[in-house]
Amino acid sequence: MVQVFKNIFQSLGWAFVLYNVEAVLGSQFLCPFLRGNLVSLLIALLAINATSLGIVLTKIRDIMDRQGVSKGFEKTQAVMLFSIKEQIVLIFVSVILLMLDGSKLIVGYDQVMVFVRVGVITCFVYAMMVLYDTAKSIFIVLK
Repeated sequence: MVQVFKNIFQSLGWAFVLYNVEAVLGSQFLCPFLRGNLVSLLIALLAINATSLGIVLTKIRDIMDRQGVSKGFEKTQAVMLFSIKEQIVLIFVSVILLMLDGSKLIVGYDQVMVFVRVGVITCFVYAMMVLYDTAKSIFIVLK
């Protein structure tokens, strides 16, 4: 659970940096792009990660069968399932934040708008971190 909070704060930090870089550059790319594509991206990343984890679990099963071991990877499987749950939560959180981003209730509150937009970017950054962790696991298992 400590790692989850570490990832959340790291994602928040990167999101804040990206939001401010966009503001300094006077760009209007990242926030509108994520507004239109974030949920689709998160669902695609969930599919990619689920498939990748399936490959990793298949390889782990092969290793277990070769070693004649029936147990020993329960923690690994639990962590993999948790990463899928994380991504599902990210999808729901991003939907809520995107609804807030377009809401008439917060349009007049600049600080709240910044918070919501940084939250949207945070969801994207967190998903990228999950994807990176999954990719690392593939390379570890293939070694």
